[in-house]
Amino acid sequence: MLTAFLCSNLASWPCFHDAFVYYAYIYYFVFSIQHGGLCMKLTAQEVRHVAELAKLSLSDAEVEEFTGQLSAILEYAEQIQEVDTSSVAPTPYILDLQNVMADDLPRPSFDNETALANAPDSADGYFRVRAIFEE
Repeated sequence: MLTAFLCSNLASWPCFHDAFVYYAYIYYFVFSIQHGGLCMKLTAQEVRHVAELAKLSLSDAEVEEFTGQLSAILEYAEQIQEVDTSSVAPTPYILDLQNVMADDLPRPSFDNETALANAPDSADGYFRVRAIFEE
């Protein structure tokens, strides 16, 4: 349940710290399932592993700081899981959503010169980009 919440809200997280917390949650719950129960405290080694999964390099001071912070967050998450939600209907969104997109109306497109006006590089009427795949 909490993992689904985290996944559904990942796009709204503004910084790497939030993504790091996300990886910590996932790691924590997978680890808990594999070992038959929830464990409250993360170790520095587990925080380093989560940082590696998130492709972050952390200093020793940051590892120590995040170990305490993430453990506190996970303890709170365990408290939240104790709440009885059996009478609450599953709700993916708390607000009624409506399509806010405008109708797709045909209109003239930009001419080639206007489209390429702000391009950093162009040639023969096309955008030039650096090759990504080499043969």
